[in-house]
Parts: sequence; structure tokens; C-alpha cells
Amino acid sequence: MKGVYDRPAKFAAHWAAGSYTGPDSEARLAAVAEVAAEAGVTPNQLVLAWLLHQTSPRVLPLIGPRTPEQLENLLPALDVKLTGEQLTRLDAAGA
Repeated sequence: MKGVYDRPAKFAAHWAAGSYTGPDSEARLAAVAEVAAEAGVTPNQLVLAWLLHQTSPRVLPLIGPRTPEQLENLLPALDVKLTGEQLTRLDAAGA
């Protein structure tokens, strides 16, 4: 599934891009795409699920859907169960 992160030129101009661009950004995005495919979810759902799995420090992700469809697309992240190995891979990639 395509997303904002698949459009580097558009994303690179975004004010928040500085924290997510660099020599290792492609590896991070590849790890997210790989684990998302394994889990059968979109990359956005995976990242939200990964945040919900964090225990130290505990993270409470805030989402800001602009449409009901965006909210419906994110809700499946609440049911994603990531394995310890998947969490380790995402952590190691700096996702």
C-alpha cells in the first residue's frame, strides 16, 4: 500500500522530515514494510501497533484522522499482535 513515505520528494519538504530522513531511513522503511506484510496490515497500522506495544517508556500515540475512512483504516492496529522477534527487528531498525 502506498503512503506518504513512498513519496520522498513530498515528504522531504515536510517540516517533520528531518527526524526521519538520513542514510538509514530506507532501512527503517524497509523493516516497517516487511513486518507489515508479515502481519497482514498496512505500514501505518503497523507503526501504530508498534507504538502501542511499547512499555518503557509507555507511549500513548495520538492520531488525527481527518475523515471517518482514515479512522476506520487505523482501528485495526488495535488488534495487531506483534511477536517478540518482530518488535526486536523494528526496534533495531529504529522504526
